[in-house]
Amino acid sequence: MAICTQNVLRTSERHILALLNQIHQSRLNELEHFHKTVTQELANLEKRTRFLSNLEKDTLDTVHGFRAGGSSKESGGRSPKWKV
Repeated sequence: MAICTQNVLRTSERHILALLNQIHQSRLNELEHFHKTVTQELANLEKRTRFLSNLEKDTLDTVHGFRAGGSSKESGGRSPKWKV
């Protein structure tokens, strides 16, 4: 009877350890997914911020050119940097 009880306890312990390992692996997978998502969103934010900064600069350059009585050709013929 004692041997049977020990075997049941060992089997239960192995199952619990396996479950804890699966939980740990799931947590690691979630963290990895989170990290990839945050990294990708940060790169997207940087691109959008760069785009908006260029758009703002080009808009201000255009407004200043009109106020000075110039045209886009007088501002060096630059093409807008609006590409994302």
